[in-house]
Amino acid sequence: MIVSPDAGRVRTATEYARRLERPLIVLHKRRESGTETEITHVVGDVRERPCLIIDDMISTGGTIAESVRALRQAGARPNFAVAATHGLLLDGACERMAAAGVERVYVTDSVDGPERRCGHTEVVTIAPLVAATIRLQLC
Repeated sequence: MIVSPDAGRVRTATEYARRLERPLIVLHKRRESGTETEITHVVGDVRERPCLIIDDMISTGGTIAESVRALRQAGARPNFAVAATHGLLLDGACERMAAAGVERVYVTDSVDGPERRCGHTEVVTIAPLVAATIRLQLC
């Protein structure tokens, strides 16, 4: 299952779901503060299914941890993965996500900071994409 943790990621998660030929799940999130969120609804059936959460940025890991909590409550399988564009991974983020049950995190190298990488994180380079874009602009 491809999961959008909030309304802001629906478009990107929909594209992932289309390309991977998987169903889309949407979470409704209410932000309690700058660092606290609450998932109020899970739209779609995740029972006994693995989930890939798509997000734009992981800073504290709070949204991801809360998303996993809501997905577990809805019956999702316990092996969660996350794909995010920017992996800021501030202090405690890796531990917070691991404690929630996230097994794999995929981020791009758009933000430097290998000292903050989680042990279960794979960094994917965006260099070929940037180079191709520059080439297109120069031609």
